[in-house]
Amino acid sequence: MGWKLKSLAFLSALVALGAGAAIIAIPLLLYAFLPWLLARRRRASTDGGVASPRPLLKYSGIVFLLVGLIAFASGGTFSVVFFAGVGVAILYLSTRRSGLPGSLAPQEESIMLRDRLLPLRWCSVAEVKVGPGNLEKALVALNERFVFSVEKAAAFVFLQTSALTEAEAERKVVGRIRDISKILIPAGAYLLPLEAAEAVPLVRCACQEVKLDVNNLDHALATMPYDSLAVHPRGHLVAALGAYRSDSGGPWRTVARAGQCLRKPVLMWEVVKAIEQRKKPVGPDAETVFLSSLAATRGANIGERIVQTRSDGVKHTVKSLRTPEIELSKAQLRALVRAYS
Repeated sequence: MGWKLKSLAFLSALVALGAGAAIIAIPLLLYAFLPWLLARRRRASTDGGVASPRPLLKYSGIVFLLVGLIAFASGGTFSVVFFAGVGVAILYLSTRRSGLPGSLAPQEESIMLRDRLLPLRWCSVAEVKVGPGNLEKALVALNERFVFSVEKAAAFVFLQTSALTEAEAERKVVGRIRDISKILIPAGAYLLPLEAAEAVPLVRCACQEVKLDVNNLDHALATMPYDSLAVHPRGHLVAALGAYRSDSGGPWRTVARAGQCLRKPVLMWEVVKAIEQRKKPVGPDAETVFLSSLAATRGANIGERIVQTRSDGVKHTVKSLRTPEIELSKAQLRALVRAYS
């Protein structure tokens, strides 16, 4: 009987929209769809501690967009703008709360990736470069969303912003790198922005999601077969996690999304210690030494801090004071000069 009443409510809402009575259609649509969405959320919350708000928001936005399309087909004007606007706003909110959209396009000779669906949204990926024993201190101090790659034994930070142009987006991201570096440098860590094309596999790849046993989280993080772990912090606590295993035949997923929200947040250092049991980072490598020199010589002449030894037009081979040579792209070098000036 319940589904019949909801079907009747949905059909009545369509009739109301056709008559331009949006104020009647809205509560009818809520009655028809809200119980179903809440039921999905409750089922998710009982699945190993998963309680993500993303599906509820996403499906609500899709419903509003469909209603806007129906209103347009019925000859509506105000109702089209209202429902479509609400739908777009909800979808935008759902992508912001869930992490990263899956439709990021790398920009040429840039550290920026642009959202194809919402072109005002931009993202950049930076690797957290640490010395031996500094990973725990760095990630606890970071307080930013990051993904730990088991294969690379490294953490990658995802920096998002909104801007009209690529230049404005890059300026904002470089400013955030500068601010975050002030926190990381005392912990012996540094941020190295990645070229956009190199960052794409870290954002989206063919993989399978691995459900973590949140009732025995330390053991799950140390032993379960995952290749990437997305971590969403809340202060010095971890609010959500997402584990993914590489699978060339699997679906394409955005691995920066942490779909398992923890009912009881855990301390960041607990998660980091469990991660380190999988694979500890080795270092410091040449890039870490280079960034350490840049940070230590802030305020000095940039011509003395960065010396170019050769270039092939795409990559620049550079070194700093008493550091080994490293290769950086034009975009990386441009960002580092601005971030560590």
